[in-house]
Amino acid sequence: MAFLFSGKDDELVRSVLITGANAGLGKEVARQLAVKDETVTKVFLACRNETKAVAAQRELERETSKQIFEVVIMDMSNPDSIRAAVSSLSEPIDALLMNAGGPLESTPNNNYFGALETFAANVLGHMVLMDELMASRKLKKTAVFVGSEAARGAPMFQVKCPTYETGSVDELKSVVDGTFFGTIKPSMNMQTYAQTKLMGALWMSSAARKHPNMRLLTMSPGATAGTEAVNNITPPVKKFMFKTILTMMAALGRFNKLEAGAARLVDALINTEAYQSGAFYASASGMAGEVGDQSPMNPWLSREDVQDNAYEALHCFIK
Repeated sequence: MAFLFSGKDDELVRSVLITGANAGLGKEVARQLAVKDETVTKVFLACRNETKAVAAQRELERETSKQIFEVVIMDMSNPDSIRAAVSSLSEPIDALLMNAGGPLESTPNNNYFGALETFAANVLGHMVLMDELMASRKLKKTAVFVGSEAARGAPMFQVKCPTYETGSVDELKSVVDGTFFGTIKPSMNMQTYAQTKLMGALWMSSAARKHPNMRLLTMSPGATAGTEAVNNITPPVKKFMFKTILTMMAALGRFNKLEAGAARLVDALINTEAYQSGAFYASASGMAGEVGDQSPMNPWLSREDVQDNAYEALHCFIK
């Protein structure tokens, strides 16, 4: 089920928490919220590194001439850190942007959750965060999960459309812990990132039906130059190649510049009339440009049983 919100005054977003807010998309979203929307009066910058977070806060204050930014120290790979951060929030928030993460190439299962690192960083930490915010009544209106076109396949990056055999809870658990991929080395395979973003979108769709009083959706910024995600790519020559391609394609209009990618996320946060709760939005075609509902592009996205299976499977890794 998907539905639209009215956009009445009581639905206006006045406070936002952004994960991964010290650089890239997260920082740019914070800047745009401050300068483009007069209704936003508080932006929480959730970051792991306090030094970088404070530096970002000061830069944003200089750039926007506004004193609306507050640092929240939060390690998305550590549930205890997340829960402590939620407890420390000075006030409830209207909206949450789950931006931290990106494509990661690291040893699988070497984290608190016992999951592939890409799931720990992109999805599981955010599940803990959203669950804790809701349980403590500190999330009032909206949550947006940062998605990716990889969830329906990205041929330009040689990423096939991710799929399953049955979409059962057990199968989806095997995706999260990496056994699904068999002999493929998951830490070096972009297909695991595609699965991460697909399951994140499925989780959000299920959560939207479980919380019909909230506005929960997935929005991709598109392929975007200037983000921090590419810095996680190894080896250095591969990272250089991706950065070069992103910059060139953005200049040609085939990919988004940082400002355009962030603008999508800002719109998803504050435009209560344009986007349906429970839906996944990304580029209607290609990797940039106009956005559209992605469910026709990957049939698993529209299956409510698989959405609920993803919700259950992912929660099995949260202690």
